[in-house]
Amino acid sequence: MPLVLGEALPAALMGVWGTSPTHLWVVGADSGTGPQLLFYDGEAWLAQSGPSRGDLWAIRGVGAAVYAVGSGGRVWRGTEVGDFVEDVVDPVVTLYGIWGADESHIWAVGGDPDAAGSAARIFSFDGYTWSEAPLPVEASAAAALFTVWGRSVDEVYAAGSDGVLVRWDGVSWATVFSGGDPWYALAGDASNLYLAGGGVGAMLYRQTDGVWFDERPANALPIYGLDTLGGRSVAVGRGGARWTRGGTGWDPETSSLPPSEALFDVWIDSSGGVWMVGGSVLTRPLDQGVLIYDGPAAPPRLPTGDEPAY
Repeated sequence: MPLVLGEALPAALMGVWGTSPTHLWVVGADSGTGPQLLFYDGEAWLAQSGPSRGDLWAIRGVGAAVYAVGSGGRVWRGTEVGDFVEDVVDPVVTLYGIWGADESHIWAVGGDPDAAGSAARIFSFDGYTWSEAPLPVEASAAAALFTVWGRSVDEVYAAGSDGVLVRWDGVSWATVFSGGDPWYALAGDASNLYLAGGGVGAMLYRQTDGVWFDERPANALPIYGLDTLGGRSVAVGRGGARWTRGGTGWDPETSSLPPSEALFDVWIDSSGGVWMVGGSVLTRPLDQGVLIYDGPAAPPRLPTGDEPAY
């Protein structure tokens, strides 16, 4: 039975990632006192502070470092226990996703989803400095890229608005396909690549051995988050919907959020526990934060009033 660890929080939660069931991070919106930045040490949730104000949209670990990205082109880089420092790649860009193969091959993606187009951006980090990467025509014409994931330094994927999916081959980015509703989530393993999103309804595709398969769930709303680990894949989306991939497709789970809210990100830990975050992430204000856990442990609820102080 899923455990609701936090609900109706003053700020939406948009990202979750960790190294183990007892070592994970949650990030989210800035409700007025700084972005949500929470660390779980296996016993308690600890509210952390960072170098600046503004929403944080994603968090991932690369090597021994943890990276969080968000509004104002901000990249927070810290150790596994915090101590964040900030880089600003471009103050007019919102960064929505980050992924790295190692400490000298890290990619961050973003843009401005409210723009008419030509705002999508990709930045790379070589261990010392951030640089903007040239995009193919189809991607550069899009408003934003929302997600990035890869298998190695020379196989990285990014996707976003206008149905754009691009691939890095170690030398340059090239368009895989474009046109249509936005993509919001990428995940994969050595055999499969999953791509999800949607406009009115859900889109969910799997690529295996270079062939794409349409696996969208019937009558589903858009999907915003994906993760896969050990052959198990989980997708989350609007209205709190959740799907787990079984042998014949994606099996739905019970939904508990109103249609105006969503589960926005998901992370599967090494024990099989599933951590899901979201809230009112579709329109401002970014509030009504929610944290849900489904697994073998019994983690504590988030303390009320846990907001960073600056």
